[in-house]
Amino acid sequence: MKSRAFVSLFIAFMFIGMAVTGVMSYIWKYNERLSAFHVIFSLSFLTLALFHIFNNYKPLKTYLTK
Repeated sequence: MKSRAFVSLFIAFMFIGMAVTGVMSYIWKYNERLSAFHVIFSLSFLTLALFHIFNNYKPLKTYLTK
């Protein structure tokens, strides 16, 4: 699997995990484990998104300069 597809797939998984844990945190009382999972998903999402931007810098630059 190419690194672009790999990173894109994991960004999608991290976003889903972040959304689900965020909704669960909103509905339920405070849960330390759930909050930890939400932070892990969020930091992983941010890291992978930055890597994705770095990995696709040239196509993004071309797209944004049009």
